[in-house]
Amino acid sequence: MCGLLLVKHKGIEESKLVEALDCQNSRGRDLQVYKHKNNIFIGQTVLNLTGNPQTYIDTCNNVNAFVFNGELYDYDRSYPNDTAQARQLVLQHAWDTLHNLVGPKSWIYTDWYSVYYSTDWQYEKTLWCYQDADLFILASNITSILCLTSPGVCTFNDNTKHINWQDKTFYKNVFRVSPGTVFCDDQVVYSNTIVDIRSTIDPFTGSINDAVDELDYLLSKSCKRVLPESATLFYSGGIDSSLIGSYIPEAHFIGLDIPERDSISHNSSADQKVACNQTLWVEHYKKIQSHLAIPPLSWSWVGYSVLLDNTVDTVVITGTGADELFAGYSYHLSELKHSPYSNTNANPWLCEQDYVAQCGGTDLLGGDQVAGMYNKEIRNPFADGDVIKFAMSLPYNYLVTKNTKHILRLLYAKRFGQPYSLPKVGFTGYCNEAISCVNPDYKKHIVDRNQEWKDFVIWNFDAQHG
Repeated sequence: MCGLLLVKHKGIEESKLVEALDCQNSRGRDLQVYKHKNNIFIGQTVLNLTGNPQTYIDTCNNVNAFVFNGELYDYDRSYPNDTAQARQLVLQHAWDTLHNLVGPKSWIYTDWYSVYYSTDWQYEKTLWCYQDADLFILASNITSILCLTSPGVCTFNDNTKHINWQDKTFYKNVFRVSPGTVFCDDQVVYSNTIVDIRSTIDPFTGSINDAVDELDYLLSKSCKRVLPESATLFYSGGIDSSLIGSYIPEAHFIGLDIPERDSISHNSSADQKVACNQTLWVEHYKKIQSHLAIPPLSWSWVGYSVLLDNTVDTVVITGTGADELFAGYSYHLSELKHSPYSNTNANPWLCEQDYVAQCGGTDLLGGDQVAGMYNKEIRNPFADGDVIKFAMSLPYNYLVTKNTKHILRLLYAKRFGQPYSLPKVGFTGYCNEAISCVNPDYKKHIVDRNQEWKDFVIWNFDAQHG
């Protein structure tokens, strides 16, 4: 986890630019580097996990400056580290090679005239962009942008389960950099998004047992990629985290204990249980909004914050992505008899649009932003590119039969020798019950639980910033 910042301006004092970079220190407390030339400021805060700190100093202060946030698990070992290879590929404009390297990444490069930048196609790392006639900003969090300008707020509506930031935000002229796309200034020079990748995937033609074995192999490989010497697993005892835990039993298992919500019996084998009552839940809601200058877009963000605040390890591993890629929600069942997809064609709605909306626009975004509050890094084995592509290839009935997560249930039975029988668990907490505690001025109206939450979050943000 690192914090990146670039500012093209028309006369901002360097001290103010450094102040904006300071807003990202929680994303990387090990080192801060920057360079200011030709009215372009570029800087980075560093959480140093694997590299030599001198690498960050050299790449930022080079003739052509480069800053990098992420991990390339399969980088060429002839380079001293992944940052060095990523910089070289950018210099060569070798976009395909860089795009296909496995791992989360965001980066910015400038030759002090033009600016190149990108984020990974699987939505794990985030860059925000602000632009007007006099100012161009790229930043890993919005607080750096607000340090330099006052964009004002705008209305936002969507029809997804939670609030979904694909590109637009609640701020005027503040956008999310489109994942899988390389920009030069504000022009696209390369694009290979998850939608583009989906069109290249061939349907899986093996048996369901073949599919289970393939997923077993891919998750094992993915978990080995993301696991450092010491890590914590967000563990609920559900199918997703249990499967991840079976591949990395040496991790420290931590789970939420939320009375009458996420039952402690589900994570009874967790090494550490964190009790969360409504008061603590409200405290973390407010903490997120204060620190990030954006509200939690999903109630899962609050669960992340509570656990991260009690996590010792720097790297945290989650099961994010499993529900979206492998049909984990009850509403997926209703699509079975109405599905326009045959048993030999992959279902793009489950594996593309659901992942992009819920993971990309909400959950992975929250992991990146909330972990950055605590100088920690979240890694997601289900968001591994190979796992995503495999999920896209599966026939519909390999994902859903009479139950959700059909293939994950079969994989669970294979690894644990028994079927999974507990109900679904998550980070629900006290989202709607906490509304009056977060802001007592809100007038509740009875709609469905998701809509009540979204309406309040948007209203409360407007009330705070109007």
